Amino acid sequence: MKLMKVLPLSIFLFIQYTCIDKLFAQDTNGNDSATIVIENAVVAMGGREYLSSIRTLYTDMSVQTEGKAIHWIKKDMLPNKSIFEVVNNDKTVFYQCFNGAKGYELLNSNKLEQDAEELKDKKKQKNIFAELDYLNKALWTVEMAGYKRVNGEDCYRIKVFSPNGTMKYLCYSKKTFLKLSEEVPQNLAKEKFKTTVFGGYKKYGKLVYYTTIQSENTAIARMEKLLTNEKVSKADFKD
Repeated sequence: MKLMKVLPLSIFLFIQYTCIDKLFAQDTNGNDSATIVIENAVVAMGGREYLSSIRTLYTDMSVQTEGKAIHWIKKDMLPNKSIFEVVNNDKTVFYQCFNGAKGYELLNSNKLEQDAEELKDKKKQKNIFAELDYLNKALWTVEMAGYKRVNGEDCYRIKVFSPNGTMKYLCYSKKTFLKLSEEVPQNLAKEKFKTTVFGGYKKYGKLVYYTTIQSENTAIARMEKLLTNEKVSKADFKD
């Protein structure tokens, strides 16, 4: 991306936006233009080199429920280790861990091993940030699926699907190239999707990341803390 070194990011993205629309009009299957959109999403988030340098990611988001803050704590470690924890009043009420090979959940002190179907996507994951994986043709196929408005912004709608059968739609802002929504099928026969909306993007050092997330019929979760390359260690993923 030599052009990035001489142009401000806003001008660079505008040029890319103009070129993508022209390419999409000529691209019969949409694969080339979809790849360009995701490549620009990576640039907007901080760039491939920087995103690849992040070895761990720690996020703490809170949701207000009946006047109380419920915390969603997530820990990620390259290439695919992850922990998701729900904390209510300083007490863990749900815990999910994948150590790169196997996963389990804890609910009310009951341990449940996750099966192969639940872990099929996690096992193939190569990066903390999904956009880097979407650019890996061995992992995902991407194609344009038209346009859509999300929270008043025009977006590119991209379909991504993997050899194991996982499919979803992603909407990236035409203005910023940041992801504004993700649609996961609940019932393909009836074309029903669960939509999650992302917003409030801000800089955490060099990383541009969302600060709010909301799924349908749920309260908004807000970022309380985000840390890169700290507060996560291999010891977290031991049984």
